[in-house]
This record gives sequence, C-alpha cells and structure tokens, in this order.
Amino acid sequence: EGPTRISWSIGPVLPGAQSALGTTVVGDSIVVVGGTYWVGPRDGVPTKIWATKVWRLDTGTKQWSELPDYPLPTGYCFAVGVGQKLYVSGGMNANEGHAETFILDLAQKNPSWTPGPPLPKPRWTHHGGVSNGVIYIAAGTEGDPSLQGDAQPASDVLALDTRNLDKGWRYVANVPHPEIEWRSGTVCNGKLYLFGGLLGDPDFVEAERLVRAWHNVAPLIPRADSFALDLASGSWERIRRLPIAMGSGGCAAIDDNHII
Repeated sequence: EGPTRISWSIGPVLPGAQSALGTTVVGDSIVVVGGTYWVGPRDGVPTKIWATKVWRLDTGTKQWSELPDYPLPTGYCFAVGVGQKLYVSGGMNANEGHAETFILDLAQKNPSWTPGPPLPKPRWTHHGGVSNGVIYIAAGTEGDPSLQGDAQPASDVLALDTRNLDKGWRYVANVPHPEIEWRSGTVCNGKLYLFGGLLGDPDFVEAERLVRAWHNVAPLIPRADSFALDLASGSWERIRRLPIAMGSGGCAAIDDNHII
C-alpha cells in the first residue's frame, strides 16, 4: 500500500518571507521562531539575516500575531509545545551555535522568555517532539558553525522532562547512522522517528569538510532510510523507507497514527 494522498489549500501568508524556522503547535496555535532571509546584494554579495521574530497563528481566526522576540538571532532551532508553553532549544547564526533553551508561557497575559536547561553542546537542525511531558531531540549538527570551527553530526538522542527541569537534558540513545545529516523527524505515539537526510559523497572528502563549515560546494546525496526509537525500551528499529529519497524536509505527527 502506497502513501496516503492529501490535498493542500493556501493558508495565511507569513508576515515575512523566511526559511529555517523553528515551527510547532502550542495549544490551538502554530508558532514559528527565528529563521533566515537574504537582503541585498551589496557590492554584488547578498547578506544572510538571522531573525529574532516570533509569530503566532491562531488556527481559528487564521490571523498572525507577534510574540516577544526570541532572545537570540537564530535559525535551524528546535521548537516544541508542551501544554501552553513553548520550548525552544539550540539553533545557530552566522557566528555561533546555540546551546541555550528558552521557554515562553503563552498562558500568561504578557509572556516573556525565561531560560531553561542548556543543551550539553551547541546544536542545530535537530528534530524531535514530546511524549508524556518529556521533550526528545535527535540528530542535527553540533559544535561551532563558523568557517574556522568544528561542526560534526550529533550522534545522540537527548531528553528533557518538563516536569523536572532541574535535572536538565539526559542521554537516551545513540542515533543510527549519525553521518546522515539534515534529517526529518518527530515523536508519535511513544516513538521517535527519523526519516531520510543527506549524506556527503565519500569521493569528496575535503569538499565534505567544507560543507560542514557551511561552504555548499560538495554534493549531498539524499537518503530514504527511516528509523523508529521506542521511547520506553530505548531500542531502534529500521522501518519502511521513504517513497523517495529526500533530506531537509519538514515533519509533523498529526495524530497517534499519522505523520506527514
């Protein structure tokens, strides 16, 4: 049986055109955090801007409203909703990777960002979700994203119990094939899923090193590999491959049985 087909319709346009957003659902709202966009070019060279804006879409009225700016200019961060609280971890900008976690309580009349437990290392492009009040993240890239830095694929799954933040992030498991980057993933019905991703061509070793330093010069091969981590047992299983190889996609669980 093939994948289920769905029909798309045009929704409310973002207040600003940008990519690399942290995106999640909080209550009945969709929230997007940070992201990137380009301006220019100046002297023939465009400039990449790292955003701090946070926008909230009321899914009832289909209207966007502005929330307090994120404390850091960031893209490729991870965002997740737990109850009426928005949790954002990691991300990066042109100069640094982020290990910070910040929390915004949307139940408050005038919410403001508060710091939460930081990640063990700066991390970005990671994916995950929440199960029984525990946030799980996996994969992504960690280290220093600057051109002179040392950025490597993140090889572990981490968890944060939102009911006991003092314990901080804890190790859960290793990621299968951590060399695969730019994966998609989410949590659904007690399992953490990872789909696809991009893998550097092994014939371009030096070029791949430059890719990790954010020079987009080496070919990246899309993958169709799919894996599921049982959060209760901590064991991975390989599941049915994606219908087509793809990387750097969005991913969301829409109920306990379906992932887009």
